[in-house]
Amino acid sequence: MRILHLNSADGWAGGEVHVFLLCQQLIKAEHTVILACRPNSEINQRFRNEKMAVFNLSLKGAGDMYSAYRLAAYCKENNIEIIHAHLGRDYWLAFAAKQLYPQIKIIFTRHLLFPLKQSFMHKIMHRSADRIIAVSKAVEKVIEEAGFVDQSKLTTIYNGIDVDKFKRASSGMLRHELGLTAAIPIIGIVGHVSEHKGQDIVIRSIPSIIKMLPDAKIVIVGDDFQQGTYIQQLKDLAYKIGVADHVIFLGPRNDIPEIMKDLDAFVLASHNEPFGLVIVEAMAAGVPVVVTRAGGALEIVEHGINGFLVPVGDIAILSEYVCKIVKDKSLSVTISKNAILRVQSLFSIEIMVEKTIEVYREVLSHK
Repeated sequence: MRILHLNSADGWAGGEVHVFLLCQQLIKAEHTVILACRPNSEINQRFRNEKMAVFNLSLKGAGDMYSAYRLAAYCKENNIEIIHAHLGRDYWLAFAAKQLYPQIKIIFTRHLLFPLKQSFMHKIMHRSADRIIAVSKAVEKVIEEAGFVDQSKLTTIYNGIDVDKFKRASSGMLRHELGLTAAIPIIGIVGHVSEHKGQDIVIRSIPSIIKMLPDAKIVIVGDDFQQGTYIQQLKDLAYKIGVADHVIFLGPRNDIPEIMKDLDAFVLASHNEPFGLVIVEAMAAGVPVVVTRAGGALEIVEHGINGFLVPVGDIAILSEYVCKIVKDKSLSVTISKNAILRVQSLFSIEIMVEKTIEVYREVLSHK
């Protein structure tokens, strides 16, 4: 098969990790894969570093008809069979390309929990898709609630990860970097540093945590959605409530598996979470997780079996479970073993790729 993936993101988040891993595996399965992306984007650089095919377009937004024209022309010239778009603004470009080159099949992957817009043109655009993939049942439900997507075109495929990469990562790197002994608990939150991810909730939980774990350190990993200003707000918050000495901001990192391996607990306090790829990564690394009951997280974590679920914004319960799994080593080991088994059975890259290829074949079989 010949597939063009379309992603106009400039930064690097869960959606881009998904595209990168999926394309890597499709290439290994001997399919022809090209990524259409912006020339100065992070995903462009990562694809080029891995010698993966890239087609650069300006991709200025949903109304960028010049990019849509070039996209259609490229697909026709290179016998592309499927355009697989991953961002809302990119759906429009795939839709426009299909009008110019009707033979092409278009697939949208929905990575967000936000409701679909109800305008006439949004309905037309979504109905034009040959298939819409939701990254969780929570996202699928939001699409269903829009009321205008044909159920037969809707499929849920969970995001997958390279389980072995996280399971077999080496430990000790982060503790050495930070000069922390094995006796000091490290609690981590990894992901885009933004208001909806709940880093502020984690910081507000620290006074309760250090009552039970006085030496604990909280590491916050990820880039700032406000180019540094939101991280400064979080630093100000930590200073204001007297816990600045317990918080370490690591910024964006490329060694997440190794960082995960040194965590005693992983926390994600999101207000909403379409899937929660980073939760799966932590579980694969054998880190017990405490995450909020938000969207896709409910489909990943079984409370008390392979992790803990807490109400959104509930600082007291979040703190309680963090302290519980750090102090109770036997519980931590049991939770971690169960977590690895769950990830292997549901969230491996192999399962994700197999199901995606099935969708491609089904779409191409309908003339």
